[in-house]
Amino acid sequence: MNGQSLDLSEQQLVNCVPVGSSRDNCHGNTINRALTWLSGKSQANALQAFSDMIAAAPKDDLYVGYASYYAGNAYAALGFCGYAVRMYEVVAYGELDLDATWVKAAKDHIKALNADDGAICANWD
Repeated sequence: MNGQSLDLSEQQLVNCVPVGSSRDNCHGNTINRALTWLSGKSQANALQAFSDMIAAAPKDDLYVGYASYYAGNAYAALGFCGYAVRMYEVVAYGELDLDATWVKAAKDHIKALNADDGAICANWD
């Protein structure tokens, strides 16, 4: 991850149960760290953290939806709109129990990226 790593050990990230912490706190901490990278224009680190968390979380974990949404933001920021749309589709059409605000935002992003004239999207793989 470009010389940076999460504050959690690899095993703690996979199990997401750090000593003295709940699973929600662990996933929340992972997302917060990834959001810090995302806001600091370190999309590759953010994507790695989101991907690791999604892979380690049970499929019905609410944080999968949040991580998918923000991973979509990171992919879009990098110009990889095909991947971004796929991540937003998890939020918009997946069987996650996300608030309607998240679902609407994901659908809005999908619509905006599909309408893009090349200003955002450099790649549709």
